[in-house]
Amino acid sequence: MNAWQRTFYLTVSSLLLQPWLLGRPAAAAGRFDARMRAADEYMKAGAYNQAGFELREAVQMKPDNFEARWKLALVDERLGVVDEAILTLFEALRLNPRSAEVRFELGSLLMKKESWDEAGAHFRQILEENPKDVAARGNLGICLEQLEQYDAAIEQFRMVVRQEPKNAVAHYNLAAVLEAKKFWQEAASEYRQVIALDPRHAMAYVGLGKCMLQRGDARAAMALERKAIELSPGNHWAYLLLGASLEQSGNRAAAVDAYRRGIQLNPRDPGSKAALAHLLKSRLAAESGAVPN
Repeated sequence: MNAWQRTFYLTVSSLLLQPWLLGRPAAAAGRFDARMRAADEYMKAGAYNQAGFELREAVQMKPDNFEARWKLALVDERLGVVDEAILTLFEALRLNPRSAEVRFELGSLLMKKESWDEAGAHFRQILEENPKDVAARGNLGICLEQLEQYDAAIEQFRMVVRQEPKNAVAHYNLAAVLEAKKFWQEAASEYRQVIALDPRHAMAYVGLGKCMLQRGDARAAMALERKAIELSPGNHWAYLLLGASLEQSGNRAAAVDAYRRGIQLNPRDPGSKAALAHLLKSRLAAESGAVPN
């Protein structure tokens, strides 16, 4: 091959090869965009299996694409694949550590796994960036409550209530922790606030009834538990506390019926079983003249 032929060959080769070489990334980018568009359409239609397939293909094409990993995590969460979603969220957070949205979702999924301490750490980090994030503060309060750090949980819930005084959920969470601390009067006040904001909040009636029972007002407790049952007939907690109220008022036969109904609704809950067993033992002891243990 002489000099001219060699030059011609290289020139022709360049002309033939350049469009192909430049076209590969362009085509790859086009395929990635097509996968993402398809995933969006599937997600809108609720076809999460198909969306997950498209997003996994997209992640294979561009492993460091934040949007693809973020959407894949959301799809996996919808599909109930929580462990996979958590791993993908960690990867998304690595790509964008300042994303409060991803961090919140990660914390929420860790709550589902009952990893309270780890979840709480993510909510704290969100609050460092944005102290006004009510949802993050509320979830941090729940994590602290589950860790039995009640004073810290109360502090968080009080801050939420100050930010959103008409938020029934915030008042309920605060009431529940005050109840756990046996601050019956304060808890009752918060439960009343919940009922004022949301008159159909069955668990608020249950909680207020418990506070009334602890203060010795069995009649008020019975009325509140019956209201809870009216709103939520399958609420075994309401039957448990109705039984306790009836027992305290001396109506043991009706208390037995309430406890039994609570057991039927939730056979795994030990509270109704223990209360019924104690009541029946007391009745037998009273009939025989013995003193129950």
